[in-house]
Amino acid sequence: MKNQREMGIDNLRFAMVVLVIALHAAMTFMDYVPEWWYVINPKRSLGFTYLVIILDTFPMTVLFFLSGYFAPNSLKKRGTLSFIRNKTIHIAIPWMLGVLFVAPFFSRLTMSAYGYPSIPFISFYLNDFLGVFYQQAHYWFLGVLFLFFIIYAWASPKKIKLLNIATSRMIFFTIFLTAVAYFLSTRYYKPANGWTNVGYLLYFQPARFMGYFLMFFLGIYAQNKHWFKVDGWKPSLKIFFPSSFISMVGVIIIQMNLFNPITDGKKQIAEAIFYSLASVSITFLLITLCMRIHGSVQKIIHFFSPYSYGIYWLHQIILMLILQFLLNTNIPIFIKWFLSIVITVFITTILTKYVLKKLPILKKMF
Repeated sequence: MKNQREMGIDNLRFAMVVLVIALHAAMTFMDYVPEWWYVINPKRSLGFTYLVIILDTFPMTVLFFLSGYFAPNSLKKRGTLSFIRNKTIHIAIPWMLGVLFVAPFFSRLTMSAYGYPSIPFISFYLNDFLGVFYQQAHYWFLGVLFLFFIIYAWASPKKIKLLNIATSRMIFFTIFLTAVAYFLSTRYYKPANGWTNVGYLLYFQPARFMGYFLMFFLGIYAQNKHWFKVDGWKPSLKIFFPSSFISMVGVIIIQMNLFNPITDGKKQIAEAIFYSLASVSITFLLITLCMRIHGSVQKIIHFFSPYSYGIYWLHQIILMLILQFLLNTNIPIFIKWFLSIVITVFITTILTKYVLKKLPILKKMF
């Protein structure tokens, strides 16, 4: 049976999926919403812009860390070939289904948002989706995660397990290397929010790619060193709360250009430092908080945890339909945002429990 600390780690996955839903819902109501976004509410708020900046910093980082954290036990239990087979069924095939059959509809919404005329879907699919409007929607996470699992499975996990570096140094190295990679990418390759398509297989933001990999590796290291066992390392709120707050304020200041003038070089350096510090610090802050949750709240979260993957896979489909339905209703935008999250979680949980986990073929994937 899992102890409270381990249960807290497990429950964090569901919490992060909900925050991803909250992020995607908030983009509909933010000022300065990207013109390519799928559903844009007529009335918007600067408060949602701040919320998007905050939520765009850490949930995916936490999910990569957690994926790495649970990888060693799975590999040990299954062996290399069975581990890869399992990840192919559980990650690669759902990724492929999402990219081939769901992402094109989001791509078409983006094309419409730019004002292009509607064309037959087959023509759009072959020429535009597989061209300048290619994207993977939220399924990009699965493609990148599968790559990380493959690298780990073949990268001599025993040598990784023998690494013996102090916890504080591992965290510092992760922050430092993430910042360096983020700066170099934004300085010499693409803006922080720019996306790269590698052979239609990998679709990711280059500025964050190395940070995601480092957090995945840090999760593996945390499992190997038993950081979150009963007698393991205890993250300190006295350290991670102020560092999370300061770095998040820094990210908001930089991205909103609140202090002008600032040269591009200095801005890129500052953004890289604040982003890397925030993404790592908030990860451990949330782990600390989740390990302290108990009682009825823990039981409620734990109920939803087994459905986290299915909720993530389905959420944008359901969320955008709900947001579109709420678009012209005379409801305060905060209420719209909150309702869209709650209804999405409710519907996707039901679909995951009674469809994805019940149908003979799908239940092997989800």
